Amino acid sequence: MSDSTPVLVPADPADAARWQHTRVRRRMMDGPWGSDISEHLSKKLTPGRLVNLGPCNQSLNLFASTVRQLAVQYDSAPVDSNPSLSGEAGSEWAELLDSVHLWSLLQRNSETVIGLRESFVQVGWSAGEDPADPGKLTLQPITPDVVVTECRPNSPDDLVVFRMGVSYTIDGEQVPAWAVWDISDRTNPHFRVEAGDGSDLTAVVVTEPQPWAFWWEDGTPFLPFVKYRAAYTADQWDAYTLSELVHATLDVAILWTAWVKLLLDASWAQRWVIDLMLQGMSITGSGAGVTASVETDPTSILAFHSKPDKAGSAGQYQVPVDPLSMSESIARFQATVLSNIGIHPADIEATQSPSSGVAITLKRSAQRRMALRLLPQFRASDTRLLAMIARVSNIFSGTAYPTSEWELSYRLPEESVDEFLAELDRDERLVRLGFLSKVALMQKYRPELSRDEAIEALREVAADNAEFPLEGAPVAAPINTPQGPPPESTGE
Repeated sequence: MSDSTPVLVPADPADAARWQHTRVRRRMMDGPWGSDISEHLSKKLTPGRLVNLGPCNQSLNLFASTVRQLAVQYDSAPVDSNPSLSGEAGSEWAELLDSVHLWSLLQRNSETVIGLRESFVQVGWSAGEDPADPGKLTLQPITPDVVVTECRPNSPDDLVVFRMGVSYTIDGEQVPAWAVWDISDRTNPHFRVEAGDGSDLTAVVVTEPQPWAFWWEDGTPFLPFVKYRAAYTADQWDAYTLSELVHATLDVAILWTAWVKLLLDASWAQRWVIDLMLQGMSITGSGAGVTASVETDPTSILAFHSKPDKAGSAGQYQVPVDPLSMSESIARFQATVLSNIGIHPADIEATQSPSSGVAITLKRSAQRRMALRLLPQFRASDTRLLAMIARVSNIFSGTAYPTSEWELSYRLPEESVDEFLAELDRDERLVRLGFLSKVALMQKYRPELSRDEAIEALREVAADNAEFPLEGAPVAAPINTPQGPPPESTGE
């Protein structure tokens, strides 16, 4: 939903503030964030200086760049499996997921979750136009800046009411309203449409009402939404985590706007003359505000003559700030911001200056470490989503897909060769210094092994290496032990 779509504003001021802040983040993620920079800039400069500064620079988006480099959980499609699904049913299931582009959708959704802190995926069913057509599964990502939820006490993720700000066309006009899915009364789950004043628009919008279709096997109703969270908290929302990165991104955009202006001004020196006259000058203004100027280029030759009885002079203003020094200062500011959210200079590719935050490129090891931190939340939501897809398909198309025991295997970025060798060299030094044992090292690279299994594996490796030495590896020279006591000296 675009910001231009008319929607209602939540009655709760906390929800209204959350929506407003989240929309700034969403515009940063989607691209049209120039208005946010301009608004932020207007709080720092007078109108006259704003005009002189020129258009805001949107080319360096620290927030979006950081979020996209952290969203690597679905760069390679996860592998889903279920012990109750195989053969032809397994092939049909794979086709069902492909038909809704599940993993591509979740790749984009992961950016939303990390950037906006929450997201929802609605699982629905679209009826076919032909009565013989059973219809098809639909998945709809929903951002949190159009949602208000209610949950059961002390269970922030156990939702019972889901309200989404939407806009319906009624009598040719766009009417903002609330689309409400409500299971707070388990005996009367229902969908309704509410106007801003609370009046019921359901009969106007829904021309063919349908009974509630979403039931668990035990007869309990459920909401057809799966919530994704970047972190589990005791609250329903975590909208303000990483807000320092959001504010810093606006500051950085302003600083780079000023830097571009400085670079342009520094390339064209501002010259001045006193008591000198030049033919062809343009006169503007009147009275005390009159000015005279002439546009030139580097190939121009200017011929001045002094005013009568006066010695003229000419010069140029110096650049107030060195562009290189300013860019380095901005880069240090960016690096400080990144360090504040857990991205340290050591996490940035060595091909760049560690203090540079202009266009950061995270090491794979850093991406992997941060992805592992987020993986439990994504795994839990993905598992619920697979179960709900199966359940909705079973309800509407009569399939018999399993609705539990789903497992997922994720393929996270591997370390580069250089990173792996550097880590291996570090481990070898720790072993030689006595700070790390070979058993612990074996468990590090093979975490599935227990201590006893790691010891046995080391013995097998040592035995195999002794029997099959690596070609070119140094071979210890035999030690000749003398037999019997050494000969006595004759003193000669």
